[in-house]
Amino acid sequence: MDKAQLESIVARYRQNLLDGVVPFWLEHSVDREHGGYLHHLDRDGSVFDDRKMMWMQGRGVWTFSALYERVEKRDEWLEAARVGAEFLRGRCRDRDGNLYFLVARDGTPLMAPYNWASEAFAALGWAAYSRVSGESWAADEARNTLDVFMRRRENPKGKWNKAMPGSPKLVASGVPMILLNLVGELGGVIESERLELIAAECIETIGLITGPDGTMYEFTNPDGSRPAGPEGRHVNPGHAIEMSWFMLEEVRRRAGSGKSEAADDELVALALKVLKRNLEIGWDEEHGGIYYFLDIEGRPHPALEWNMKLWWPHTEAVYALMLAAEMTGKQWCDEWFERVDAYTWLNFPDMEREGAWFGYLDRRGERTHEMKGGRFKGFFHVPRALMLVAESAERRAK
Repeated sequence: MDKAQLESIVARYRQNLLDGVVPFWLEHSVDREHGGYLHHLDRDGSVFDDRKMMWMQGRGVWTFSALYERVEKRDEWLEAARVGAEFLRGRCRDRDGNLYFLVARDGTPLMAPYNWASEAFAALGWAAYSRVSGESWAADEARNTLDVFMRRRENPKGKWNKAMPGSPKLVASGVPMILLNLVGELGGVIESERLELIAAECIETIGLITGPDGTMYEFTNPDGSRPAGPEGRHVNPGHAIEMSWFMLEEVRRRAGSGKSEAADDELVALALKVLKRNLEIGWDEEHGGIYYFLDIEGRPHPALEWNMKLWWPHTEAVYALMLAAEMTGKQWCDEWFERVDAYTWLNFPDMEREGAWFGYLDRRGERTHEMKGGRFKGFFHVPRALMLVAESAERRAK
């Protein structure tokens, strides 16, 4: 891409971020009465369910903090981050420190803490908030919550695990993916030696779950072999693509800390292989867009929504490709970026209503839902991608 193309991307992404996405969520999501964020938002921003997913709270804290840290020091963004950070600090945990999965608007627990993502994103949010606010308690919460996450990672669901004793124990891609992202965000909060050990463990596991051709499987056996049945054939292209840029950011983190190693070249090569392969198998050549799930052998997938097109694999792909192009200069990264970017901007931003994004399309690209937020869609993937793509493109333009 030439300088003019890159500058055009910077302008488009930042305009949508600052004039569309952020104002929508700042107005409709921040709960100034009870704290935290309302995220079940219809197309016009009205709330259709006031219950709160805990992982959406941590994600919202991270996003408002990142806006303040990386885009502009606006008091309204810092205040919005505080509203979420203090809500998380309230009565949303059991006595062991586990964060509940779902709470009422006022924080009353509604669903047991059976999912480790609540802790992961709370640590992510508190770490970011501690940097921008200077609040030492937020750094303490990030450290303590990481400890809870690490304690739970071997059996994330704990006593709520539905598997019977003796059932095969599988390695899931979600744990190393989220942990590697946390490594990049917890610098200055967690001692560097511990972060290095966690990063090394994540990279080892990524090698275990990645096939020789770069296909990243959602589940493998502990020895790296594929389980029998649908679990062993299950691929989530969005997760693989997201993992690829987490690997690239890990290389950037090491370079920034002066700990760059020869092995980093191997990690970049692995990230590129994973990115390219999972785009190729995940892209719908007939209708465009990235499939939600795949059965790698083309057999029936247990998830009937497997061929839907969701917002977040596309936001992860545009940043992964822009960053990969920045770091390596590979032409195929720019070519794929243009393809994914065109599909994404044609289908997801609601340009009739100020630009906040839809989330759910069928295979042909028709919207299945008009809502802007829901149980699993909040203020995270879209603004993060808009911020990071603009940053990377701007570095390239300079």
